[in-house]
Amino acid sequence: MKRVRVYIERSDNGQYTATPDSDLQHSISGKGNTREEAINDLKVAYQCLTDYFDSEGTSYPTIEFDFIDKNI
Repeated sequence: MKRVRVYIERSDNGQYTATPDSDLQHSISGKGNTREEAINDLKVAYQCLTDYFDSEGTSYPTIEFDFIDKNI
């Protein structure tokens, strides 16, 4: 299992983003009106990737996310 730091930031327009700081095989991120929405959006993106790779008969690395607030 790979541990990945995810930075949660709030933009000037009030939106939140969840962005991993690691080189993953594929780029994923999350966005939302709240911190929780951004985190959930990222988790959905990750699940979509793992589901796709599973359907293709391959696997995507198992990742554990560490969420870090930045500029909130």
